[in-house]
Amino acid sequence: MSLRTFPIVCLIAATGCGVSLQDYDERTTELKRAEGRLARSMLAEKQAQAAIAEEAKQLEAANTQLKEIEKVMGELGLKSVADRDGAKRAVAEVQRARAVAAQQALEIDQLTRGLRDELELGGVRIENRGGMLRLVLPAQGLFASGTMLLDPMAKKTLDGVARALGRLPQRRLLVSGHSDDKIHGNFALTVGRARMVTEFLMRSGVEAGRISVAGMAEFEPIAENTTDEGRARNRRVEIALVPSPDFVPPPIEARPAPLPPPPAPPPIAAPVKAKAGKAGKAGKTKVPPEAAKPAQPLTDDPGI
Repeated sequence: MSLRTFPIVCLIAATGCGVSLQDYDERTTELKRAEGRLARSMLAEKQAQAAIAEEAKQLEAANTQLKEIEKVMGELGLKSVADRDGAKRAVAEVQRARAVAAQQALEIDQLTRGLRDELELGGVRIENRGGMLRLVLPAQGLFASGTMLLDPMAKKTLDGVARALGRLPQRRLLVSGHSDDKIHGNFALTVGRARMVTEFLMRSGVEAGRISVAGMAEFEPIAENTTDEGRARNRRVEIALVPSPDFVPPPIEARPAPLPPPPAPPPIAAPVKAKAGKAGKAGKTKVPPEAAKPAQPLTDDPGI
């Protein structure tokens, strides 16, 4: 049989079987559609399996992260957290605290390098108090006794301080003056001393926009005012390195307990109105003994 006669024979066979040419085309088309649906179904199943594998991978990663969170929570002494977001925040707090500690360690190293001579001579101390690094400058080495005038010998110390602060241009600075409790509320002296140090630092190259000035009088002591040594420690100027806005303060339990506030000054009696007298006599007003005292000087203690 030749190839030319094969289609005719197939057509005759199909016709002889009771299947028309139209039915044959329709069934062929339906078969092709079924094959397409099967291919699409297999592709969808393959994609679903890939999605399931990806979900399993993400779940495994989440479980690993959760175990790490629970581990850190255990290190912090936390037994449970209300939700996963709370746990994540706890971990983020630890990470930020570690970053702050690392940054402060770097800054301490930079300050130590810049203040090697001043630290060895004992004129300057580096302290970490209240979550901030502070340069503590005793007043005895900076000012003439009882005044806000810089001592000529203070120039070398403040030059070293300015050079050290130049290593940390990203930090804002708070220069604050402090006194003992010999004179209550001696803000004028403490503000004046902080201002004198600030002006010297600006002349030495520290940008004015970085610096704020404050006078604390006797209200932030670092030692008891019951001994000469304690009062000498309280008479000081501090330069605090102000933390950035994302700084994490230490836990409240770790902060030192504040010292009790100083006693309030005694109340001053109000003036007493004179009683009405006879005509022609002017009324007199009693002056309380406290008001009759002369104004208190800026300081009368040679040790301040």
